[in-house]
Amino acid sequence: MPYSTVVDKPLRIPDAFSMDNDIAAQSQAAFLLYAGILFKPTHILARYRKRPPHPESVPPEDLESLGIPPDVAKMGIEVSPANLLLTELINEIEKENALSPGTISGTLIGQPIYAKPISELQTKYTVQFFEIRDAQSLLRLLAVSLHHSDELVRVAAAVSYLDAVDGFFIPHPTFQGDMERLVSILARGTASKELLIRDVAATALARILPEHPALVPLLQNPDYGGEGEPAHTSLIIHGTWARTASWWQPGGDFHTYILQSVDPSVYSGSDRFEWSGGYSDQARALAALTLTAWVQGKGLKSPDFFAHSHGANVVLLANQAIDIGRMVLLACPVHRNKYWPNFGHVNRVVSVRVRMDLVILADRGGQRFNHPDIIENVLPVWFDHSAPHEPDIWIRYDVPTKI
Repeated sequence: MPYSTVVDKPLRIPDAFSMDNDIAAQSQAAFLLYAGILFKPTHILARYRKRPPHPESVPPEDLESLGIPPDVAKMGIEVSPANLLLTELINEIEKENALSPGTISGTLIGQPIYAKPISELQTKYTVQFFEIRDAQSLLRLLAVSLHHSDELVRVAAAVSYLDAVDGFFIPHPTFQGDMERLVSILARGTASKELLIRDVAATALARILPEHPALVPLLQNPDYGGEGEPAHTSLIIHGTWARTASWWQPGGDFHTYILQSVDPSVYSGSDRFEWSGGYSDQARALAALTLTAWVQGKGLKSPDFFAHSHGANVVLLANQAIDIGRMVLLACPVHRNKYWPNFGHVNRVVSVRVRMDLVILADRGGQRFNHPDIIENVLPVWFDHSAPHEPDIWIRYDVPTKI
């Protein structure tokens, strides 16, 4: 079922775990995704660690609004290999909570259990974690959340459990099967009709297993459209997995809105720029080279850009070689060491984002640029990665006057 509600206020943790609605599911997913950032390796795991640190992946005010104690953001929670055996962990959860054998373990990892114990256990382990700040409570929370009735919650839990493991192999009979089931949760999520679930699952899966076959259908060629003499001053750039999406193409809702209400010179030709939408630094680098050549080939002088997600990072790379007028970055995952404006060659940079974007959490990028030369427009919307390119959101929150 689509998440039809625009979340203007999250449910606080742990209260969200006792509720059953769209806002509760998204609030739970936000905390579960954030949990994966908190793990740090023991000396045994340290050499296998690949994920770069993000000291402020989420602004403190967002954590506070979600009910996460401020000191949690400064933690690094050690986890040892022996504690990562998922099947063993679930068996322990059943025993320590006096549950009948098979209450959880009798269901395959990643399959929902429509039972009261799941929400009660989620609440218990969250409260326990806030009290003693230990890896075991957090891992138990993730383990029981893998059986939540909402797919977004299951996907978020799988992302952070896989990040806790982070490629380490544990020689145990159940380990490989457990990891395969966690990956299958993400693979199934990539086929979800709910865009938020699809993008969270695909982003995490591509980050963890970039060659997984479930990602292939998301990289198809678009159907070209567009008529008449193209305008030559601004462009809309799609993000990861969005090559075939209609919103950014002529006739699509966002393109039409920008054309009619924001910038009548937005490029509408059938030869408009598009890129693979692949989730990798290499795909973005190639796209930036292609975009640079495209702009130069058209003879465009300081075009404006409206760029979403990692499409914004494509534009940031291209800005190293081309002059840009106005750069509007929509829900851009911040990776400052790789993608950053060339301030000497851009007139204006605006970041439009939501609070605690779930897809950016799955990407493990930063939520904000936090730079005085980048104008930040924080929408009063939570979690939704697509909201910054939705016309209704632009109208409701008067975005055109803030870019």
